Amino acid sequence: MRKLILTAIILSMTSPAFAWGPIGHRVTGAIADRNLSGLARANVQLLLGEEDLAEAAT
Repeated sequence: MRKLILTAIILSMTSPAFAWGPIGHRVTGAIADRNLSGLARANVQLLLGEEDLAEAAT
């Protein structure tokens, strides 16, 4: 019973999660794009063409 009460208290104190939206996805894609190895970058270019990961992430 204590575990149930403690769990209920903890869950009631959590804050809602807010998504980043398009800007957050673009930032994440840009960070990923900068950290690609040469081989990974070549494979991404094969898949996306001229589009980079920042554009593709939105």
